[in-house]
Amino acid sequence: MDLIDNEDYQKILFIDNLILQTFNNIRDIKDSGKLSFDSEATVNFINLNLNVLSYIASLNYFYTRPRLKVNYNFKQNLFNFITDFSLFVSPILLASPSELIERESVINLDPRERFLIIKKLGYLIDLGMYFNKGDSKSILFLEDIYLRFIVFVKNFIDFKNLAKNLTIDSPFYKVQMEHLIKSLELLEEGAFLLKVRYESNKAYIFSKQALNYIQAGKILATVTSQKELAEKFSKFYDVWSAKFQSDLSHTE
Repeated sequence: MDLIDNEDYQKILFIDNLILQTFNNIRDIKDSGKLSFDSEATVNFINLNLNVLSYIASLNYFYTRPRLKVNYNFKQNLFNFITDFSLFVSPILLASPSELIERESVINLDPRERFLIIKKLGYLIDLGMYFNKGDSKSILFLEDIYLRFIVFVKNFIDFKNLAKNLTIDSPFYKVQMEHLIKSLELLEEGAFLLKVRYESNKAYIFSKQALNYIQAGKILATVTSQKELAEKFSKFYDVWSAKFQSDLSHTE
């Protein structure tokens, strides 16, 4: 059968056109200078990036013949999005309770919309890891994206309205609590991932980063009155910091 008439080929052309158009739209927003200053532009930027990642991932379904393959790097585009986003979603992981509470909302979205973005982006990262099973370099690359994603998730909470959204009679109580618990779980997972990296090569920078994740979890749990979780993060911090300090003293 002629390639042009192949059904998969036609689907690839359609998706390819969507990707190219979406890339153009993303570039227009970045060139406009409105990113981080205009909430509508920021929301569009998020949606377009999530859409293009979904389009690229969907092309894997049609990767059955070399002639039909369209070359888009899913990992690199995912990394670029997280990097771009970290420019206006504060990359500072460690913040005091007062700083978290006083910080302005990142964009004008309600908690349901925020958490929907978190879940969709998390799914796309999982998808990237699935496509690269057995590829150690790609997994390390995706782990770096995952660590950025954790910062993104934590800082994407609207701390200014958090107390109001976490009251039991708030229409956003359930979804805001889900977002909060997800953030705390991810901070713990990120800390353990960094601890494993530290133990693999004894690079002190990983121990400091691991403690930053634990400290951020403790602060977030404290601010939101999650007493048991705050105590757990405190215990982790005390034990790990003592171990890391002991390791450091033995190398001096």
